[in-house]
Amino acid sequence: MYVSPADRIGLTAHHDPQDVFILQLSGSKIWKVCHPIGGGVELPTRVSDDPSHPLYYRYTDEKLEKEGAKCESFTLREKDVLYMPRGTIHAPRTTASNHSVHLTIGIDGDFTWGDFLKVLAN
Repeated sequence: MYVSPADRIGLTAHHDPQDVFILQLSGSKIWKVCHPIGGGVELPTRVSDDPSHPLYYRYTDEKLEKEGAKCESFTLREKDVLYMPRGTIHAPRTTASNHSVHLTIGIDGDFTWGDFLKVLAN
């Protein structure tokens, strides 16, 4: 669960190594979401904190622009849900007038939708 005051940047642009569901519980948050570039293109199930490593997962605005990343921004409000496949670049920030509380649920890359359906069936 992430709690953020108004007018704050959450995390810088990055991709996650798992599929992610975001549930906006309270307030609102602006999400910049971009198609994968760099290490995210291969839909990795791991990331690296080393900027020289191919699986590095953080991006500057300059890199997104230089690589021609296709991005769009939108606002999640209370009860909205966002799904992002692994490798999707995203950068959240709160709006100037609202705090934000959202829940992130990640599904590991080696866990398939078939596995999910088997769990539901049992």
